[in-house]
Amino acid sequence: MQWFPPEGYEAAPTSIDLRKGGTYRWGLRKLPDGEPFFSTGKFLEIDTPQRLVYTFRWSGQPDSEETIVTVEFQERGGGTEVVVRHDRFTSKEARNEHEQGWKRCLEQLAEFISKEEKR
Repeated sequence: MQWFPPEGYEAAPTSIDLRKGGTYRWGLRKLPDGEPFFSTGKFLEIDTPQRLVYTFRWSGQPDSEETIVTVEFQERGGGTEVVVRHDRFTSKEARNEHEQGWKRCLEQLAEFISKEEKR
């Protein structure tokens, strides 16, 4: 919660059962007075500390498709590279929107880490 949610949003109530087969529900609310919206899914694979795979769907949106997110953590030059792959989109528009969202999230994470390293 120190680097997420993206600017212009705040976190909505969240629940996470981080185990294979466990479920999650995390939410965001657009500031200043937007309604919360939620992503839900199930953890398919947890290979600590290298890999996390889970389903992803926007709840409350009848046309929302279930997609798969894979997050990998790879050692690179004394640091860690975070690789996010989000698959199974049926439209380019949805894929592009999520790509922009992931970019913002990862940029914020990089900024947070940079600030922490300077402390």
